[in-house]
Amino acid sequence: TRAEARRRLFGDATEAGRMLLKRLACVRVKFDRRLAISAAALDPRILDASASLDFLTGPWIEASPGQSGYLRLSPLLSGLEEDVPAEEIEATRVEAAVEMFRRGPLDRERLGIAFWNSVAAKHGGILFHLHQAFLSLSEEEFRAVAQDLSPITLFPTTAPPFADEPIASMTVRLIQLEVAAAIGRNEVFIASTTAALAEAARLDHEELHQNFATMALMKALFARGTRKVELTGAGVQLLRSVLPFLQRLDT
Repeated sequence: TRAEARRRLFGDATEAGRMLLKRLACVRVKFDRRLAISAAALDPRILDASASLDFLTGPWIEASPGQSGYLRLSPLLSGLEEDVPAEEIEATRVEAAVEMFRRGPLDRERLGIAFWNSVAAKHGGILFHLHQAFLSLSEEEFRAVAQDLSPITLFPTTAPPFADEPIASMTVRLIQLEVAAAIGRNEVFIASTTAALAEAARLDHEELHQNFATMALMKALFARGTRKVELTGAGVQLLRSVLPFLQRLDT
C-alpha cells in the first residue's frame, strides 16, 4: 500500500533523497535528469542531488512511458508533495517550465511539460509564451500537440479557470478553445469561446478586455479545426455566441 511504501521509503532513503523525492513530486507530468538537478538547486538547495537520483532510480523513480530519457515517481508516492510549502511547489513548477524553454525550440515532450507545470503554477507569463509558440506550429503539428493537451477540454466553462489570476485564466481559456477545435470537441469549443468572451468582458483593465476579447474572436473564427463546425447546429450556436461581441466591438 501507499502508506507501507512511504514507511519503507523513509527508512531506506537519506534525508537528501527524501527531500529530492518531495521536490520532484511537485513537477507535473514527468522530468528528466537535467530537470531533476535544476529543481534540486532551488532554495532550499538539496545537496548531492545527482547521487540521490542514481540511488532512487529503480525503486522510487521509474521510466516514464513515451520518449526515452524521461522519468516519473513511482505511483506509490502520489501526493508526496502534500506537506511541501506552497511557495516551494510553485517555484519548482515554474522552474520546470522555464527549464524547457532554456533548451531552445520546444519539441512535443518539452512543450507538454512546460504547459502543465505553468498551468499548475498559474503562471500567466509562461502560458502566454506557450500560446504564442503554438502559432508557429503547422496544423498537423498542432493537432498532435492538442492530443497531449486534450485534458484541458475537461476544464469547466462555467467559471474562470483561475479566479485569482486573470491573465493566466484567460490564456488557458484561449488555449482550451483552440485545443477543442483541433481535436473536434465542438461542444467544448463553443462553450469555451462563449466563456472566453464573457470572461474578457469582466476584466477590469479596458485594454486587456479589448485585447483578450479580440484574440478570443479571432481564435473562434479562425481556429484550426473549425472548418468541421458547419453552419448548422453547433455552427449556428457559435455564431450566436460571437455576434453580440462583434457588434459591441463595432460600436
